[in-house]
Amino acid sequence: MRVLGKLLVGSAATLRAQVLGQGQGQRRVGVLVPSTRAKEERTIKPFYDEMHPLGRVDGPNILYDRAYADDRQQDLPRLALALVACQPELIYAPPQIGTMAAWQATRSIPIVFATGS
Repeated sequence: MRVLGKLLVGSAATLRAQVLGQGQGQRRVGVLVPSTRAKEERTIKPFYDEMHPLGRVDGPNILYDRAYADDRQQDLPRLALALVACQPELIYAPPQIGTMAAWQATRSIPIVFATGS
């Protein structure tokens, strides 16, 4: 978990640069994960932990559109398309399978991912 956490923090830094770009007001970020919310809570926590001190709190100035595939990987392409329809400024899809689904759904929205071995 320690290595994964560091990788997620690194991804959060990349994402932070995108999200903290020009302008104030509410930003929109899509989050695409292959598992359930309960299983991913620990995995994605470092990402949200990095965003919080930067003032990027869900609600006041950032909206996270979350899509969980609930361990049904075949649903990822449909969920990715649904996220793209929400027009986020970028999509955070940490595992490779989520990243690939997001990449198939859009070529114009930046995709941030994390990986580890």
